[in-house]
Amino acid sequence: MQEYYDFIFLGKEIPEKSFLLTFDDGRKDSYYPVDPILENCNYNAVMFVIGENLALNSNYYLSKIELKRMINSGRWEVQSHTKEGQEIIEISKDKKKGHFLSNKKWIKDEQRIETESEFVKRIENDLFEAKEILENELKVKIYSLAYPYGDYGQRSLNFPKAKNILPKIAKKYYPVAFYQINPHRNFIENFTG
Repeated sequence: MQEYYDFIFLGKEIPEKSFLLTFDDGRKDSYYPVDPILENCNYNAVMFVIGENLALNSNYYLSKIELKRMINSGRWEVQSHTKEGQEIIEISKDKKKGHFLSNKKWIKDEQRIETESEFVKRIENDLFEAKEILENELKVKIYSLAYPYGDYGQRSLNFPKAKNILPKIAKKYYPVAFYQINPHRNFIENFTG
């Protein structure tokens, strides 16, 4: 990731035919089948991890012990995939659902949608806490983010300003942020925002 950052933002040279291999969610099925291939090919990869899942004892998500083992192998880096940003939340009185990061949340107890300042505070807390959890628990430097669902606010169902606000908040904590697109073909690419 540091080489990628240096290439994109500082103009440093990288080897010809370089690529950045990334995986989202911190899932076991992304790690176990891939790690032997990385070792055999002498490749490295980045795993974007959901911060709140570090505390889980899951058959689906990698544990803190597994993530530390990955990092110690030298083949894997860990970066942020938010704390709770993967969640789908209620965004209206009629129980419509949307992405955590790009929509204002319906506050059921108060029968209202959150304000813009409440949205900003919720998102800022999520991105900051994800970085803090991963850095403290895994003893790594976190400086990049992969937006869940490739949604940096452009897919908001109830708050169009999210696409302007969310990237600004992310930039405070993550100099590099990735989103996925699928431009009229069957191949998904990552872009830096």
